[in-house]
Amino acid sequence: MGMIMKKNHLHALVIAISVLGLGFTVPAGGFAAPVKQKQKQRPKQAAASMAAYKADRIVTIDFSAIDPQKSAAIPVPDKQADVQQKPGLWPFFAKSTVSAEQNIATTLIRFYSNNPALLWSGAGGITPRTRNVLAALAKAGEDGLKPQEYLPALPDDSLEGEDRIQALVDFDVRLSARLLRYVQDAGAGRLVANRLTRFHDLPRHGIDLDAALALLAGADNPADVLARYQPQSSWYAALKRELAGLEKKPEDSLPLIVPGKAIRPGDSHPQFPQMVTMMKNRLSGKDMEKFSAVLAGYENAATYDVRLKPFVQAYQKSAGKVADGVIGRATMAALQGMSHGQRRAQVLYAMERLRWLPHDFSPRYVFINTPAYQAQYFEAGKEKLMMKVVVGSAHNQTSFFYDTISQVVFNPYWGVPQSIVRKEMVPHIQADPSYLARRGYEIYDRRGRRIAANSVNWQSVAARGGVNIRQRPGAGNALGELKILFPNKHDIYLHDTPAKGAFSRDMRAISHGCVRLADPRAMAAAVMGTDTKALARYFGRNERVIKVNEPLPVYLGYFTAWPDAVTGKIAYYDDVYGWDKAMATADAVIERSRAAEKQEQQASSVMKVESL
Repeated sequence: MGMIMKKNHLHALVIAISVLGLGFTVPAGGFAAPVKQKQKQRPKQAAASMAAYKADRIVTIDFSAIDPQKSAAIPVPDKQADVQQKPGLWPFFAKSTVSAEQNIATTLIRFYSNNPALLWSGAGGITPRTRNVLAALAKAGEDGLKPQEYLPALPDDSLEGEDRIQALVDFDVRLSARLLRYVQDAGAGRLVANRLTRFHDLPRHGIDLDAALALLAGADNPADVLARYQPQSSWYAALKRELAGLEKKPEDSLPLIVPGKAIRPGDSHPQFPQMVTMMKNRLSGKDMEKFSAVLAGYENAATYDVRLKPFVQAYQKSAGKVADGVIGRATMAALQGMSHGQRRAQVLYAMERLRWLPHDFSPRYVFINTPAYQAQYFEAGKEKLMMKVVVGSAHNQTSFFYDTISQVVFNPYWGVPQSIVRKEMVPHIQADPSYLARRGYEIYDRRGRRIAANSVNWQSVAARGGVNIRQRPGAGNALGELKILFPNKHDIYLHDTPAKGAFSRDMRAISHGCVRLADPRAMAAAVMGTDTKALARYFGRNERVIKVNEPLPVYLGYFTAWPDAVTGKIAYYDDVYGWDKAMATADAVIERSRAAEKQEQQASSVMKVESL
């Protein structure tokens, strides 16, 4: 399922891995974080939908149309001097039928037309350097990728003469293609985020494939080059460790917790001892130390003693649930847990999503994780602030993107989106003519002139719009006393709310798309680089816009598996928008496309290049 590498693929790797030798060394450094490119404005759509995912087109790499004498030169590393130069090889390149993604094919044609030599073979066949890089590709599963999509078949040693030369050329081109595929998948993501849903706004990182191939060709250990393309953040490292741990564990059978009436202190339940045991197993050792004494006398007690309430609350907090000490349906569902395969899939999806973001987060940033209903502020790479949030509903999803916080607006007006005016407000206005006035709303026509509610044809507004409505600053304002802006085409921002009761709920995907903060003053002070007391001078009756002296990144992410900022322990969350399911579907599409690549002789799409 999903991005999980199936066991039946491993058999195909055994022969190759057996002759590869040792693995690779992971370098300490890495490539700089890519910069997000600006996109043209596009209208926001309210309803959620999953796009039919399309994999990158795979084409046959057609060298026959290239005249190597007329091709433009590209930089070639000095290491090329050590490669077996064979002027007579070009006819074999021209007859090659290897296939690859179109952008990779273009890069290989440009490279080999200027350098018709074998990068990965010598006079004696496959070199030790090549076996090392093959060993690295065989370990792609450690980063949540599929080794079978990168490992080429080794050339047949029994071939002789021109057949042997053709096999070596095909292997060379195929390995180069697979290495660039790995570079692209590791550096930008195996899936293209924006093809999943219209709520993904993550332009794919631009990978310089020409430079990557030159680096690989010139490196003494190309595996080191490959490793640098993976994310370098501590988040990625923690997820990778979790994946390694899951790989070592056998498939588990889940205990059955029968949902029923909520269990409160003083209540008895036949499964209560089982629940206590499961909570103990899932709490960290540090947390358990605090409760060891009180738990000693309750190994098999069926009655929920009030002295166990702090223990239950600690578990609920660790599971991302409301820590009220009541074992209700949400807590029971968390105890029931998920299968080994589900946890593994969620870790893989989280690792893939990190490839869509800058590969090394800046020291200071704000991070929103929608499935966790949580906002964090980091400084010097350490969590300084964490709070609950309310996010967009399934119908009005909070988009997955990143931007830069630049302003804090105190005592804000709320400009009501047209979708809310037409679909939600008009019925109230028609039923109650004083609805707008009582709630502090102002109405403006298309020319910006303020008008009275009784002068508006609200039936026409419901059908076609035509007026703008905003709510004055005040205690009842939907944005509360402040909002934090990072101007974007989705009209999403962080803000206060007068509806504080929502933060006591487990499921907090109920907004129109913006992110409501449980402690907006603390977050505003953090991004402004001050303390909450210093904000007092900004509050009042009039709107005030304050620029942030040191703008900082904000990441609005979607991670159903994510490390705790303090302990590094991975927490698992519900797939509130169904985006994990969308990734599983897209993964299957890519897997089928790349599996079909093996039928290279039957390729129907041939790339013809006259000049590059």
